[in-house]
Amino acid sequence: TLTVELQDVCDVDLLTDAEAAPEPVELRGGAALPEALVRLWRDERMCDVHLHAGLPGAETSHAAHRVVLAAQSGFLGRLLSENAPGTKAPPTHLRLTHLSSEACAALLTFAYRGSCVVGTPSLLVQLVHAAAELRLDGLRDAAAAAIASLLSPASCLRAWSLAQARGLHALESPNPMPNAKPTPTPTPKPTPTPKPKPKPKPK
Repeated sequence: TLTVELQDVCDVDLLTDAEAAPEPVELRGGAALPEALVRLWRDERMCDVHLHAGLPGAETSHAAHRVVLAAQSGFLGRLLSENAPGTKAPPTHLRLTHLSSEACAALLTFAYRGSCVVGTPSLLVQLVHAAAELRLDGLRDAAAAAIASLLSPASCLRAWSLAQARGLHALESPNPMPNAKPTPTPTPKPTPTPKPKPKPKPK
């Protein structure tokens, strides 16, 4: 098993404020693979690599096809084509640290179907970090755009720091976020029209 050290995410609470939408978010924008290949993946047929994710001692295994991962990411392609240290063959098992089982499942769903449903804001933040490190550009951009649509004024500064660290252009946009509440423009008060003074009666 080859271990891929992903960064421990410390800002999973980026979207946990009251402004964040609680309903699931669908990420789109990837290239859907032929249904026959998706079915092979779903049935775990002819899969030649396994991704392991989850807490230590409670990891889950996710089967995939080496060629699909290599096509999605040059970084994964190099890992899966070079001989593993101390062996004469490429690795068949990759252990992804600091990645939940739910995030790994969503990652693979996006790779095969071109879209995936993310159930919680913290999972969305975890996905954008993992996609950036694994060079899964389509998933990274889709997750960043979804985060941008859920931001509140209170979380914009932290999101900008995340964008700078990960090169997330969707979070660097100066445009106001859809979830931000605009400052109301005060309604001008009408100026009262002075009443005309009565003309003096002639004597």
